[in-house]
Amino acid sequence: MQKCGHAHRFKIEVTDFSGFVCANCHSYFKGKTVETLTYVKEFSAPLVMQWATLGESVQFKRNSYYIISKIQRFTKSGEYGNEFVGLNANQDDIYFSDGVDYTCALHTIDREQVTLLPKSNSCKFGNRHYDLEYTDEQTVVYAEGFIFEDLESTSTTLTYIQTVNEDRFISQEFIDNDVQYYQGIYLEDEGYYKIFDTYNDYIARKEGVGTKLRNIGVFAVLLLAVLFWVLNWGQIGKDTYKFDEKFPAKRPTRNLSAPLLN
Repeated sequence: MQKCGHAHRFKIEVTDFSGFVCANCHSYFKGKTVETLTYVKEFSAPLVMQWATLGESVQFKRNSYYIISKIQRFTKSGEYGNEFVGLNANQDDIYFSDGVDYTCALHTIDREQVTLLPKSNSCKFGNRHYDLEYTDEQTVVYAEGFIFEDLESTSTTLTYIQTVNEDRFISQEFIDNDVQYYQGIYLEDEGYYKIFDTYNDYIARKEGVGTKLRNIGVFAVLLLAVLFWVLNWGQIGKDTYKFDEKFPAKRPTRNLSAPLLN
């Protein structure tokens, strides 16, 4: 490959791709087979941290997937969006996505399953209605791994939120003169990020450093206390008090009106 001599190995076979981006030199190649890949350009480093690692195995809802693609996009308003494509042994794909204020998982659905309702900015999937809430125009700024779209094209995504359960949505994506549909579910942030090994390693190191700092802090306080005691031992005065006066106890007076106890 032009400008790239790095080898990449995946534990799963990937077919029907339209390009590849090297995770080491960030070179972008177009082509539908390894033999026909043609150099296009080189990406700069990602602008925002991506927790997924190309080729890693992740677990989601009792299924195992291998990360085969990483993409980072930015909207016209400057908001970022990460997308990580996972593939399992049955060739079933899944999309993990996160941004400024969301984390979610999606999978592809047939366009015939989605009914767009004219003049209402809504759609129907199954027996549920979804209302259009967001429209974003995005440009790819970084990628790694197998690619299934033209990374030099701008994409437009319409997000329809379910009217019954706002955690579920339909995503309609226009790219490469085609339209794709995805069914998605919003996830709790920590649960989403814990899918990826890099995030778990980061948290483990952070907690380890925190524990060490606390132990160092306790040791420092004790050391300062000992030093203060040693340095000021000679200046600590001792006062002795002797009482010669006797203080006789007052004899209790009986209350004659109170009954005597037997």
